Amino acid sequence: MKSYLVNILLLMFILLFTQQCQAEWQSYLNEKDFLIEYQKLENSKFTEINASIKIGGNIDDFFNILTSPKLAPIWLDKVISSELLTTLDDGSAVVLTLFESFGPVQSREMLVKSKVIKKTTDSLQINISGYNEYLPKNKNKIRVKKVKVVWRAQKLHNNNIKVSYRGSFDPAGSLPAWLSNEFALHSLENSFKKLRKLKPVNK
Repeated sequence: MKSYLVNILLLMFILLFTQQCQAEWQSYLNEKDFLIEYQKLENSKFTEINASIKIGGNIDDFFNILTSPKLAPIWLDKVISSELLTTLDDGSAVVLTLFESFGPVQSREMLVKSKVIKKTTDSLQINISGYNEYLPKNKNKIRVKKVKVVWRAQKLHNNNIKVSYRGSFDPAGSLPAWLSNEFALHSLENSFKKLRKLKPVNK
């Protein structure tokens, strides 16, 4: 009997803990086939964003869009340019992206390595992480830190795919964290809306 009660209490604790973990995510936008939510990063002032949207096209279409430097300024919000610097031995691409200044936000640069983890006709996963050690910092730019992003795409019916994003970063500089978090959410919303309107193109 004692063992039975212990098991019940343990199960209740697990369920409560799971609900609390799930409740950490807060909704920023929730429309048909378009979701953006966020949660506070552990031991950080910044937030992690989880988002998804349904767009037209196939896995190859989205892969070409996501990996094309010339298209980055067209759909990624506030991006001025994106440049492929080199390809590493493990297949990772080293990319430098420049962001424009706006309002109180100074111009920034982001140096990352991007690696294709999985690519089939049905699904795609690309992991992006900060790679600031590759180049010395630009004295005229603030360099973003602690970049951690995962892009995924999943094939749906009727020539549609579900694009998912989960990521976080430290914008560096003196920008208040609360303002940075707001800008990050708004910027991702704008990027996804542009992505939805972008027609499939060849790289």
